[in-house]
Amino acid sequence: GDNYSQADLTWINRVSTLSGGYYGSRDDRHSWFEAAGSVVLMDNSLFFARQINDAFIVVSTGNYPNIAVNYENRKVGVTDKNGHLLIPWATAWYPGKVTLDTLPLPTDTEAVTVEKRIAVREGSGALVDFPVNRVRSATLVFVDARGQPLPVGTPVEEVNSKQRGLVGYDGVVWFSHLGRHNEVKINAGELRCSVQFELPSSTPVPQRIGPVSCPS
Repeated sequence: GDNYSQADLTWINRVSTLSGGYYGSRDDRHSWFEAAGSVVLMDNSLFFARQINDAFIVVSTGNYPNIAVNYENRKVGVTDKNGHLLIPWATAWYPGKVTLDTLPLPTDTEAVTVEKRIAVREGSGALVDFPVNRVRSATLVFVDARGQPLPVGTPVEEVNSKQRGLVGYDGVVWFSHLGRHNEVKINAGELRCSVQFELPSSTPVPQRIGPVSCPS
């Protein structure tokens, strides 16, 4: 008979659970509010998540953003602008599999490894590092003194990285994992030549060098 009433509302978002409500009569009414969530500071980054009950993992891709991360074959999300992603629901003590989806990576980047297993103590977290490196590449075109492509299979060496390759069709040879300063040599019978070239800090597509005349 005192017009007693009550109501409550719960809102669950990506980083917290918020609840609130009221109860009581018209003359004696009480309200309440509750917030639950977690804050994680790891690898110089701050993360917010719903309440972490078991264990968590922070994935780092070395400042590379937008790389998809899976935990036990389930997509968790993509790394942020700093190359980080929080997995707030890792299973404690279990060696869970963390993998990267590297297909969207630019052609001038590569992940040293794309899969790791990590077991985390209950009530704690772990940092899983996946180094992602920038790779410079170049396509060189070699021709003979008459301007014709060198024979297929002619051996080629990049001096600084000690990489060896073979001339392909149309006098083309491709090298990756190059430095800023490079030197490619051919020393095969009467074919003796070399070319030095520089590459920019990034090569979204392989840089085309040449045609290089051999002998030069």
